[in-house]
Amino acid sequence: MSARINRWIIAAAIAFFVAGILLSHRIEPGVYVKTVTLAGNTPALEFLPAGPGPHPVALLAHGFTGSKMSLFCYGEALAAAGFKCFAVDLPGHGASPQRQFSLTEAVRTVVEVARAVGPVDVFLGHSMGAYAGSGALRDGDLKLRLFIAVGSLPDLGKHGPPLVLLAGRFDEVYPPALL
Repeated sequence: MSARINRWIIAAAIAFFVAGILLSHRIEPGVYVKTVTLAGNTPALEFLPAGPGPHPVALLAHGFTGSKMSLFCYGEALAAAGFKCFAVDLPGHGASPQRQFSLTEAVRTVVEVARAVGPVDVFLGHSMGAYAGSGALRDGDLKLRLFIAVGSLPDLGKHGPPLVLLAGRFDEVYPPALL
């Protein structure tokens, strides 16, 4: 390859990198995002809609190896639709001070955060986050109007709320055809 083509490739890569950084901080108009700590020591992002309240509350929990940032687009979209959202870092992930992960601790975190933010109307969990939410729901500590599972097939028990399953074409565990 010629030196000239290499320079063009490097210039294009730098331009796309800079554009990606700038666009990654773009937030839906009217949505406000702030970093908060919930239930004592759980790091979270709070997404606030522009209009006056009261607003239904949505709680978001990420999947294994994820963080509260993994669900940023979901929180942003729900806030744009009028929800007050909280995306949390589960134990052993993100900025959580708890360095060890266990599903029991993840369920406990969901329960404690739900108590701290008041009644939760909608829970959105990705993969492991959906299992943590379903554990809290089955234990009776979480009362919901809707449960959204992304890339997961949680067990909500016999009297669980309506369940929306989201899976993409390239979902590794639960492709749409399986759901």
